[in-house]
Amino acid sequence: MLRTIWALDPFEKQKVTDAVAKCASQWATITESLEPVYVLSPSEISLHMLESQEWLPQYEPAAKKALSAITKKLKLRGLKPAVILRDFKESLRGTVESLNEYARKQHADLILISTHARTGLSRFFIGSFTETLMTKAATSVLCVNPSAKSTPIKRILFSTDLSTQSIGTFPILLKLSKGLKAQIIIYHCIPMPLEPVLQSGVYLLGGGWVPFSNYIKTESTGRGEALKRLVDQAAEFGVKTQFILETKKPGIIDALLKASVKEKADCIALAVESSPVEATLLGSISRQIVRLSSKPVLLLKNKD
Repeated sequence: MLRTIWALDPFEKQKVTDAVAKCASQWATITESLEPVYVLSPSEISLHMLESQEWLPQYEPAAKKALSAITKKLKLRGLKPAVILRDFKESLRGTVESLNEYARKQHADLILISTHARTGLSRFFIGSFTETLMTKAATSVLCVNPSAKSTPIKRILFSTDLSTQSIGTFPILLKLSKGLKAQIIIYHCIPMPLEPVLQSGVYLLGGGWVPFSNYIKTESTGRGEALKRLVDQAAEFGVKTQFILETKKPGIIDALLKASVKEKADCIALAVESSPVEATLLGSISRQIVRLSSKPVLLLKNKD
């Protein structure tokens, strides 16, 4: 059963809060507790450090009142009283770390968060709380686009690059899927070579040039076997699973989003990388998926 932290902004627009709440309700069957948490910090209310010691406490009563007004209307399984964390760090990273520290203490399995800010505009750009949390989270994160329709989670598209990190998070998804009684569609796209390689019809592999068709055949065979092993692992766990292996797509982001629509997925899942270099790579894939997808995006990560 999931212990979930809901990173809730009490001054957010109601339609955004309602959208996240509806998404949370779709996970109710596997939810043990859902705890709204607001980090009251200078970075959230645009205070300078010298002002924060004096003025930050003045915002707390308003935040408590707003949180109370929101939560008393909600009827969600395992909903706990809202918590306010007072934090004096000016940076978003510091604020995120305060949330992460609380999540660790509560042994949380998941952090639930919206991709939009209280302005009603998409403040989901580099430097935002949500985007910082994506790369620094202590546990898995479920990102919800407020404009998306909330549907029962019955089909989950799991995008994997077949790296050790990605495969290592698959057991987390299996547990969630089994509780939700959801099917998993494992998706993998073989990276396409650069255009000059395609035009020449040859590819450098193992120190020598080989025909491009041989490269595709070899890669498809090896990766297909890896995907089959994941399907077998899921079958042993009692989760219905299939895989999709694509080789002729212009880009992984576009291909993945199209696959999520074609397969009628209710949620997209992928692993969160944790090293500085991996976090940079995350920016080119996961951030774009979260920004562009109308479906909830589950970023899987083993607990720190």
